[in-house]
Amino acid sequence: MIIDIHEHYSYEKDYLGRLLDSMDKAGIDRTCLSPYPPCFEYPGNRKVMEAAEKYPDRIIPFGFVRLGEDGPDFVRELRDEGFRGIKMHTPPLNYDDTSFFPVYAKAAELELPILFHTGMVGVQPAKGKEKYNVSGARMRPAFIDTVAKAFPGLNIIIAHLGMPWHEEAVITLRYNRNVYSDLALGNHYGFDNYSPSFFRSLFLRDKDFMQIVFGGSHYGHSGWILERRYMDIFRALGIDQSIQNKILGETLASILKI
Repeated sequence: MIIDIHEHYSYEKDYLGRLLDSMDKAGIDRTCLSPYPPCFEYPGNRKVMEAAEKYPDRIIPFGFVRLGEDGPDFVRELRDEGFRGIKMHTPPLNYDDTSFFPVYAKAAELELPILFHTGMVGVQPAKGKEKYNVSGARMRPAFIDTVAKAFPGLNIIIAHLGMPWHEEAVITLRYNRNVYSDLALGNHYGFDNYSPSFFRSLFLRDKDFMQIVFGGSHYGHSGWILERRYMDIFRALGIDQSIQNKILGETLASILKI
């Protein structure tokens, strides 16, 4: 089974049809669907749940929590509505600000994993966008280190391996066994084109990949990410099949109790 931890609901025409078609072509069995953050001005939690209710065997709903606005009661409401995890993005303060701890504590109590965006944000400057107060610097992987240590029972997935703070992300994984990361990374960012040798320089041993999970971030390139960021690494580095299975689905199946 292949599970994608990282997909966003968008306004594209026939979005769900395109998503399912792309999943079928790539061999992706289930996708964790969450809203984009408010700065992208796309549909919210309601649309995600409607999609999951329509395709319960394919779509796993993750609810968006606005740090600084939504509290622990909102987390419980999401769980009671049927959301299986939480997505967080563009916080008004660093992720490890203690004012957010009650939200993290509730997610841990309710056994809801949190998918944190880490790294820079691909939103272009535009009039009116300043109200969203977007800062990639507040979403560095180092802040997840604090959260992981404060809530050891909380399953955390970081998106994009902290792009561009990859070494920081890998060290955060190494020192926190409750933290995982996807490899939803683009192309031509100057990091040796994200070649297998680049990843080997970060993950020195095969078992260091054990905290990697599959995530594509958008159906339009999820199949490409699966092939170029995962399968290429598996082939080039000779990653053991048992570790491949964990990366592509077994780890997430355990976290999500599938």
